[in-house]
Order: sequence, then structure tokens, then C-alpha cells
Amino acid sequence: MRIMIDTNVLVSIFFPFTKMSRLVDVIMERHTIVLPSYVLDELKTVIKRKFSEKFDLLDRFIQELPFSLINWFRWEVLLRVDFSFFPNYNDCER
Repeated sequence: MRIMIDTNVLVSIFFPFTKMSRLVDVIMERHTIVLPSYVLDELKTVIKRKFSEKFDLLDRFIQELPFSLINWFRWEVLLRVDFSFFPNYNDCER
């Protein structure tokens, strides 16, 4: 199964030995992680802003994380998502 992980989860697993990190390890053993490019961009922004002393480690973390990069708009088409279920979705930038 392909599983998309959001920025908050990535920030959590950036710091090893957390519960979230262990959960993601289990997910990686059994599934494929997919990440839209905007999640990677947001991850860089968050790490730089909140954990600037760790920013130098981020490139290595991303290189070692097994994932498939996806194009967000293509992902919407693949899923055929009905965004009417997400009332605030149209207010968000894409």
C-alpha cells in the first residue's frame, strides 16, 4: 500500500527514538511511503525555523528515507478525491 506522510510526522521521525519514529519504521517495512514535493518543502521550512541546529542533517535524512516523490496534482487525479468532503480545502494554496 502507498501511504502519504505529512510534515508533522516527518518532523517527528527526524528525531529518532520517538513513538512516531517507531511507527514509521513499521510502515516502511510493509508499505511504500509517498511524499508530495510540497511536504518536503514544508519540512525544510519547519526544520530551519524550529530546529536550525539540525538543518544540516536534513539532506541526509531525506536521502536515507525510502519514499516515492509524487506530483500533488497528479495524486489528486489518481485518487479521484472528492474535495467537497474537505470544506476548507479551497481556501488552501496548492
